[in-house]
Amino acid sequence: MDKQYTNSIFILEKAKREIEHIINTSETKSFDDKKAQQILSGAIENIESSVLEIKHFSKDTKQGSLYKLSNGKWAFDTEYEKEIYFSCGYPAEIFNEKENQWDSGRIEHTNGEYYFFNYDERNLELYEGMLVRVRVGNL
Repeated sequence: MDKQYTNSIFILEKAKREIEHIINTSETKSFDDKKAQQILSGAIENIESSVLEIKHFSKDTKQGSLYKLSNGKWAFDTEYEKEIYFSCGYPAEIFNEKENQWDSGRIEHTNGEYYFFNYDERNLELYEGMLVRVRVGNL
């Protein structure tokens, strides 16, 4: 990830502190004041969410090809590890061959079958050999 995006975390966190200061030190006597406070509270939530997502997508990835285990669950091997197992709700990115890009989502399970719940487009059925990656490490 471009360093400017990771540096934006500090800018966003500073903006959040300044907005919190405004909320904590301003009067909320009128309807207009209360609405402004609600709007700024929503902005804080958006900032917090943005910071978490930038941190997430700035982590390193491990990738490999999916295969189905005998118990019906899915896993993949990486260059360094044997079998990273997926369970319901596990965050992952699947390579979308049609769009030639990575799609972000999570592995889900319903009616005895696992699938990729796609945040960006439609859900995808898992198949053997599908290219998948996961984010690793802490920030």
